[in-house]
Amino acid sequence: MNIMRCRFCGADIKRDAPNCSSCGAPLQIPSDLKDGDIKKISAFVFAVEKALKAAKKKADAKIAVSFIVLSMIWGFASYIFFTFMQDAMKFAVFTIVLTGFVLFITFGFFVERFERRAMDAIFEKKIRNDINEYLKQTGYTSSDFTVAVGLALDEEAAINAYISDIV
Repeated sequence: MNIMRCRFCGADIKRDAPNCSSCGAPLQIPSDLKDGDIKKISAFVFAVEKALKAAKKKADAKIAVSFIVLSMIWGFASYIFFTFMQDAMKFAVFTIVLTGFVLFITFGFFVERFERRAMDAIFEKKIRNDINEYLKQTGYTSSDFTVAVGLALDEEAAINAYISDIV
């Protein structure tokens, strides 16, 4: 795919363009990396991305529990509305649907929160230190690492949320 998203304004642009056609921001960080260096760093980048995704996946148990709890709340609320609002059945159905919608939005919040907290925890405990140690031992810079991430992964990669935290 030759299209990427500008990290500043979100516009779709060609991957090989030097600047964003919408906001003018530079798209590529200057780097003196050779192809062999990029391949070496990319192997490490893939390992970091895999660790972040594994942490995200570990949050699934908490997500499942929150889904069960929210479903039970919705089921109990539905029972209450049907039992005590039989005279106003249209209002009861509307209230049940509205409650389900609110709980669905709440579930989305829980999913995002649990996944993000799991990735933040692994990044703070281990990955940040691993990246800094890797850069220190290999002599690469954080800019080199950022370039390799941009070349190896797409804009949806989990590591992109942490690139600015790498020093």
